[in-house]
Amino acid sequence: MELREVTKVLPTQQLRERYSDLTHRLTGEKPVTSSQVRDFYTNLERQNETDPDPAALEAIEFHRSFYDINLNPQDLARIECYSDLSPNHPSYYLTDGGKDKSLLHVAKRFIENDVPNNMEPWKLENVRDMIKQLKAGQSFPAIILSERPKGMRPDGKIHVIDGVHRLLALAVHQLQNPDSSMSQSAYIA
Repeated sequence: MELREVTKVLPTQQLRERYSDLTHRLTGEKPVTSSQVRDFYTNLERQNETDPDPAALEAIEFHRSFYDINLNPQDLARIECYSDLSPNHPSYYLTDGGKDKSLLHVAKRFIENDVPNNMEPWKLENVRDMIKQLKAGQSFPAIILSERPKGMRPDGKIHVIDGVHRLLALAVHQLQNPDSSMSQSAYIA
């Protein structure tokens, strides 16, 4: 089959989005506009007295819509973490130098306390505080995720736009308490 013929068969972006909308309606997931997610993210950052990350805003704006879902333990296995390739960044160690960025692998390394003390700050103490909050039964604000970060083709992984520290705390809590029923709201594009 020639390339021209293949491109005729491939669904358009608009058709894929309509199919996705239909699928999500049938599964009961609630559609949310990207502007609602942007406003949620901006307000969350302001509550934390920080400015919204321009890259996160750009990633949110790229998507036409999101869906309001609840993450389950199986979803955690599909999430990949960011990895900075600088040896001074904790994510370098937690991902084995970027070789294994799966959230559950990073959580296992975190549990093993496999981050040298001389690393630049990465809110590691903040993650430990979040784990304590989960043990006390508290919940976190929604996490923002994408299966198509900035238009890249789906690869079966879920990419984090906002909430990596919350997700790490959730994964650690899940590994340490496998029988617990985890429920975490998320916006996913």
